[in-house]
Amino acid sequence: MKGAGPMTKTVLGSLSITLLVAALALFVAAPPAAADSNRIDETRIAVERSPLPKDAKAGILAKADQAVAAGIPSEDVAIIITRSLDQHVEGRHIEKFLDTATTTKAQGLPVRLLLDCTEQGLSRGIPVERIEAVTERRSGQLAAARPIVNRLEAQGMKALHAKASDDAVETVARAMERSIPQDVIARTGEKVRDRKGSLGLFNRAVDTMTTFAANGMSTEQAAKMVHTAVAKGYSERDLEAMERYMADGLRKNRPMSEIVSGMDSRMEQGWMTQNMQMQPRPASGPMSGPNPGGMGGMGGMGGRR
Repeated sequence: MKGAGPMTKTVLGSLSITLLVAALALFVAAPPAAADSNRIDETRIAVERSPLPKDAKAGILAKADQAVAAGIPSEDVAIIITRSLDQHVEGRHIEKFLDTATTTKAQGLPVRLLLDCTEQGLSRGIPVERIEAVTERRSGQLAAARPIVNRLEAQGMKALHAKASDDAVETVARAMERSIPQDVIARTGEKVRDRKGSLGLFNRAVDTMTTFAANGMSTEQAAKMVHTAVAKGYSERDLEAMERYMADGLRKNRPMSEIVSGMDSRMEQGWMTQNMQMQPRPASGPMSGPNPGGMGGMGGMGGRR
């Protein structure tokens, strides 16, 4: 441009850079979307090529579309369908897997526990009826857990990160799976609230209580230990230290009664956490609580992928 001065050139240059950055951003963002689309397309092809009846194929694809539209990750939808086909699962069961997750998601509930259970169960060849029973039970427990968490938040308990509320709902659901009564969980929330603790502390307290119960401590003992710890001002790290103390005792084949007595004594003396802070957290296994992908006797079913 003949009459363009330095300022015009600067503006045009800035505009060019802005457009370039925008184009690069779109380019970088495109692969994940394309990958998701390819995965779904591949899944559709797999369904169409399967020996399932025509109406079964149509039903599965319709449920898949509904699941993705409801917010279920397309990758999980693809995994559930392809693993089901690999296991020669009937169409009605595949539809049920997707429908349970979709219905749960529509209630505003986290669905990772359901998806992991379904995917891991299929990868291990768990009978489909058993997977369905566990996921349906889990869906109900998640629905029962949500009001407990919502009530605590309404009473002023703060969520320190975006996923804190959903994390707490899942933790409460796992506690219910271990037969920890709702009133015990609610009392745990009240104790955390009374000391102005966060939703993260509540989450850790319930998880520690569940871990204790999962490893042989009675519900009453587990609740008493955790409630006492919260009342004493224990932090999330301190509660983890209590889990390490129990894990150490179990590794040394000590009876649970002795572990409980020792923990109680150390808490009374005020050096429970100081004595345990330097010990490493136990590796995953039965001592680290219930497997989030394996509630209801389906633990240890392996990873998602």
